[in-house]
Amino acid sequence: MNACIVVPLFFAKRRRTFNNADDVLELAKYTADVYRNLDTGVPTDIIFVNNSPKEAVGTNFLNSIDGDDSFSGKFIVIEGDNIGMSFGAYNTAFKTFTDRYDLWCFTEDDIIYTGKDFLLKAFNQLNDNQNIGFIATCGLHRGQNSHCDAGAGCTTSDKLLEVVKKYGRLPHSNRVANLTDNAEYKREQIMKGEVAFTNCYQKMGYSMAMINCEDRPFIRWSGSDSETLNKIDLQWWGTTESVNE
Repeated sequence: MNACIVVPLFFAKRRRTFNNADDVLELAKYTADVYRNLDTGVPTDIIFVNNSPKEAVGTNFLNSIDGDDSFSGKFIVIEGDNIGMSFGAYNTAFKTFTDRYDLWCFTEDDIIYTGKDFLLKAFNQLNDNQNIGFIATCGLHRGQNSHCDAGAGCTTSDKLLEVVKKYGRLPHSNRVANLTDNAEYKREQIMKGEVAFTNCYQKMGYSMAMINCEDRPFIRWSGSDSETLNKIDLQWWGTTESVNE
């Protein structure tokens, strides 16, 4: 069984945490160091989707590690276009490597997995209950718009193929994010991106579940970026652990 973790990276100013490409470079280097040493429990490639390929600072670094060893696989770098942000990048990765992996794991760049054997645990959950469409690894929002926080989590290639058959792709916005218009950002990148990316499983008749881990399987890059995220982490894990506290 082969697995991958898809990590989009966008080397530019965004939110309060990242003021320039060098800030994101620091994150990218830290992430690569973590995945060189993280035993996920199964053979795992790390797919970095470079959503800002014209930014030399990030592109030079990613190209320098492309093909290097991760703990139990390889670092693989592909080019994205930042349309639909992370969720467009997830779709790009799946289109590129549809038949290569049995288990797919997704995460935004500021959520870094640290849980030993967490992918093996997610795979076992999916294998034990075929009605689960997606395993959330950070947080799970219930209700009409049920979805996994940040779209972060795991599913199988077969389930992703079902989504593509129904929707034509993994759900994401058709637009590059407008960071100055909050209404458009919510409509395009939250509702058509973060919510839609996993809410599709509910619409298809599947359930979603939290990963069965005793310990929190991830760490955030910054705990000061969002009170909303802190509340989610406290609700599900009882901590607000981050790299830069």
